[in-house]
Amino acid sequence: MPENVLESSYLRARRASRVGAACMYALAVVLLAILVLTWLGTRPADSPAAPLVGLLVRNVAAIAATVLLAEFLRKFGSEGSPFGSGQSLRLALAGALLLVHTLFDALFSPTAYAVRLVDAPVPVSVGSWSGIDPMTISLAVFFVCLGMVVRYGRALKEDSDSIV
Repeated sequence: MPENVLESSYLRARRASRVGAACMYALAVVLLAILVLTWLGTRPADSPAAPLVGLLVRNVAAIAATVLLAEFLRKFGSEGSPFGSGQSLRLALAGALLLVHTLFDALFSPTAYAVRLVDAPVPVSVGSWSGIDPMTISLAVFFVCLGMVVRYGRALKEDSDSIV
């Protein structure tokens, strides 16, 4: 592949990863705001603690996974290599957190809540169903496997750097 085509592909990938990281961070902020508003709206004294703990763990896992994936993209955008230090761990942890999220979805029945913004009720869905979401499990397994591939890629890169 000619060097100028390779360089332009590399620059596009870095730019796209920076935009993707910004979007993922924005999503994490939105998820955090939804969690806080939902938590504040569901704290009656007679409310059982278990669903609230499930709500908290489920959503913190989703926020943490989103931040880890944003960090993966940010590191690629700033360092220019998907094989940087800690990249495989970020992907594997994001996959594990998605599995935690799915497990808590199965254990605790998610409930939709209404949050008032500017005197109009806006429905905020914390989770739309209880049970196991096969798509989330697929993504979790994919991220864990992709983390292993990135770790292998880093080993190959280190090996080729030592040859040169």
